[in-house]
Amino acid sequence: MQNYTARIQYDRRNVMRMAHVVCYAFEKVTPPLLQLSGMAVMGAGFYRMYAAGDGLPLLIIGILIVTNADVRGRAMGRKMCKFMEGWWPLMKFSFEEDGIHSETDREKMVTPYGNVIRLIDERSFYYVFTGPNTAFMIDKSTVSPEDQDGFMAMLMARTGKEWTASGGFPWTLQALRIRKKNRELRQRQT
Repeated sequence: MQNYTARIQYDRRNVMRMAHVVCYAFEKVTPPLLQLSGMAVMGAGFYRMYAAGDGLPLLIIGILIVTNADVRGRAMGRKMCKFMEGWWPLMKFSFEEDGIHSETDREKMVTPYGNVIRLIDERSFYYVFTGPNTAFMIDKSTVSPEDQDGFMAMLMARTGKEWTASGGFPWTLQALRIRKKNRELRQRQT
């Protein structure tokens, strides 16, 4: 099977994005769902204000839900950025037979494929989880050779995991797209 390489140049924006995904990867209720429910509560508040004049508490609760939907993700991102203390490494990955080889200017390590617990495909990045709060973030544009389907199929085969969307809500368009992609990748493996 072909070996792939990839990399990620961490910066504040990437760390904040990664924190958001790590924070909500195993949650059933993600920030967009919280925001949607907050808007529904606000709508009920407006209706009650119009109909009976007593909808102000619902309106306030809805506003609080909408404005604080991503508090945990942002807090985790700020902690991670503070921990990094201005060190924004370039992490290089090599996907070998024995595991995922990762390297920065400070460390090298090998993670066996058996340690991977979840694979997430998002717009510009892949996330390879080795624990509930630990993940590798991989920039899709840096995968070499430039065969995204081959890369995804290789990781599926070596880890025994299927690709998922972040968050646990299974009926989003992204989740449906990834399910279709998993079927195509399984067919490619056979």
